[in-house]
Amino acid sequence: SYTNAQPGDIVLYGNPAEHVAIYMGNGQVASYGSTGPVKILNINYHPSMVDQIRSFIGTATNQF
Repeated sequence: SYTNAQPGDIVLYGNPAEHVAIYMGNGQVASYGSTGPVKILNINYHPSMVDQIRSFIGTATNQF
């Protein structure tokens, strides 16, 4: 739910997901579209409804 979302969580729009953004906190997401730079927008900006908010826990590793 929105109330449990934490900065850094992944926000998926549509079902199946057609767009992904990163939750920034305070009801805002960072989103990159095909028409320009990253923008900070309200979580409900996308025409598709928010379908899921996911947290990923762990460490990243470079595997090339």
